[in-house]
Amino acid sequence: MKCKYNTELALLTIFLLMVSNAFADTKGAADFGSSDSQCRATYAVDDGTLKVPCVKVLNPTEGPPFYTAELQQIAETEPLQFSVTRTVENNDENQEDSCVATYSAESGEVYLPCVDMVDPSGEIESNELIFQTISTDSFSSLQLVLDNASLDEAFRTRRTIRGSSIPEATTGFTWPLPYNFSNNGGYQFEDFSTLGGSVYHPAQDWNVPNSPGGSGDGDKGLDVVAVANGKVVDVNHKSWGGLVIQHNYKGETWYSQYGHVQNIVVSENQIVTKGQKMAEIGKVTEFNNVDYAHLHFEIREADHPNPTHGPYWSGLKNLSDVRDWYEDPGIFIPAHSAYELLSLNSNIQLTPSPLVQNSPASVQVRIANTGGTYQGQISAAVYRISGQPVNDVAPPKQVTIEKGKVNSYTFYNQVLSFLPGTYILQIEYETGEGNWKPIPKGNYTNPITITVQPRSIPSTDSSYTWHGNGSIISYHGSLLPSYAGEDWPFGITRDVVQLHASSGKPVGFFQWQINENGCKKLKLEANLPYNEVDITLGPWNNRNDDITFSKVKLPFVLGESNTGYRFDMDNGKWYVVKVALRNGLSQNVKLNASCTYDTPTSAIYQRGGGDAIMMEGGYQWHGNASVISHMFRNFYSKRNQTSLSIEWPYGAFQDVTLVHPSSAKPMVFFQWQRDSVCSRLTLDSDLSSYEKRVDIHVKSWAASPDAAMVHSNKTLPYTIYDNGNDGSWSVIQIKFRNPVGKTARVTAKCPGT
Repeated sequence: MKCKYNTELALLTIFLLMVSNAFADTKGAADFGSSDSQCRATYAVDDGTLKVPCVKVLNPTEGPPFYTAELQQIAETEPLQFSVTRTVENNDENQEDSCVATYSAESGEVYLPCVDMVDPSGEIESNELIFQTISTDSFSSLQLVLDNASLDEAFRTRRTIRGSSIPEATTGFTWPLPYNFSNNGGYQFEDFSTLGGSVYHPAQDWNVPNSPGGSGDGDKGLDVVAVANGKVVDVNHKSWGGLVIQHNYKGETWYSQYGHVQNIVVSENQIVTKGQKMAEIGKVTEFNNVDYAHLHFEIREADHPNPTHGPYWSGLKNLSDVRDWYEDPGIFIPAHSAYELLSLNSNIQLTPSPLVQNSPASVQVRIANTGGTYQGQISAAVYRISGQPVNDVAPPKQVTIEKGKVNSYTFYNQVLSFLPGTYILQIEYETGEGNWKPIPKGNYTNPITITVQPRSIPSTDSSYTWHGNGSIISYHGSLLPSYAGEDWPFGITRDVVQLHASSGKPVGFFQWQINENGCKKLKLEANLPYNEVDITLGPWNNRNDDITFSKVKLPFVLGESNTGYRFDMDNGKWYVVKVALRNGLSQNVKLNASCTYDTPTSAIYQRGGGDAIMMEGGYQWHGNASVISHMFRNFYSKRNQTSLSIEWPYGAFQDVTLVHPSSAKPMVFFQWQRDSVCSRLTLDSDLSSYEKRVDIHVKSWAASPDAAMVHSNKTLPYTIYDNGNDGSWSVIQIKFRNPVGKTARVTAKCPGT
């Protein structure tokens, strides 16, 4: 959102959060619809079924317009794919429900505004999803692919097994007493015992001989530790004083048992690590026949009749039972040392190679499991040559790799944001408690050295010439009377950009604030000598999610049915619009944008259109915003009342746009309507001093770019002044002198905001 949050943290959270911000095309918060809606979809994580009660087909050419649908996730697909398995014609009684899903046959997009993801534990998380069709059949037999990388990862994360799984004992086994000990003076493994019945002893009795009191109670109270990573499955504080820990070692299950202990500090179902204190040496017993404090220590096999039974197993009448169900601890522990659970099974493959900044990138690798089943996260982590961590190529993957299996994984990033240079890439896995270590390389190489190259910048003759920018601040416009100044309703429900005669390709920009009650469609028109333009639409804060209509004709109407956006749910949200002419102009032309009720123009869009907008001098367009202070002058005293209107006072007395990491120098724009309460405008950014060096071009709305006043080589913050008439319009171009290394806010503020 444009308002109060730190943008960097918001973008990182996405990805945590992954999902609620994955479609954050607004300056405000997402709305996942009413919880009592009849049209909420349900995704069952355990079996991959997606049930959608209400689907509306936009502009259907055949068949009914409303369905109930069921989808099934297709196994082993990446990105995740679903197929429609069942459809039933539905009546339209819920068509006004805010959670109605839509399918556009023209764009191939399926939009689910309200999806409850239910994991095996019953936990529910609500999100909105977008799919893109990858088949051209009717809706009842479509195949779909999840259209967002971060949500794809979220789905995979939600499908992992929850609960306290037992960690692999990769660090091996150790002794339960972290001292010099002796197993003399008590019953040993396979000894015949007459205590508690005539049975064979399945354990070793251990002491600390050099403790005060010798082999008596002198070691009472000394620590007893877990012999390996595992999970507590039995705790007995009284009659036996026993603990049982379950271990996974190279895919096999073992149990360690600790008898006569006291002051137990762990609980059932708790995960313990090798060497962790669990209790103290004691002399607790149900027979009251323990002569001195010691540790009764067993290793039980998985086929034990009752392996999680804490007390001594009294049914050992035959020596063969001990040999069938137990292991001699003195032999077992030295034989079970540390091991590596995972290893690479292929070279690390990069696509492309070398990687290119601000372009798609993928890292592919095969990983083998040489131990027991691994459940956890893996990542493709990037470090500087110095060893300083940078980031992951893509979000870590939650995986399950079974013993003896070899799985292939792809880490995909639609837009790689690393700065050009040389880095170290390492495939890593999570070892527990948030710790990570490199996956052993085996016969391959891990880590590897990688290079990120700058994206090639189009030459000047293929660049665009900025001519101006405008705004449609329609939602805030509901605060205003029917006449709010001599230029009403420009800047509110319509606006205009003056394009000038030029041999370069002119481009104009608009900012658009959605108003579901009157401005959820936007009409673009101009009296051009030729009619082909490229139109780009996207959320205010992210050029990577732009959609572009190429080689279309004006007039052109943007709306839900041709963009895939849900403007009827986007009240107060912000978008930016770019209109780029494909040729120069021989005369001045006005480019108009206005709210409309006209039918959206039928056209097909492509994603990623924002990447193409390179301006003269090698600058890259990152976004635009507006400060319409004169129109809202009567609300200046309420400028800090954030409850006055959604996203208030953005677009009225202050505004913000973003710049992103790029090899190109970023460029952003503001439109400013001057008023006595806002006769100066302060521009700033949360970048480093070096990155905040800019050239600022300010011109009146009607003037040509050549007539702009240039504030050259300034460092933000910087204040510009306008001593002109109230209501006069200026447009501002901010050209950063250097590329930037992080996503950052660029703000424009009137005094007092």
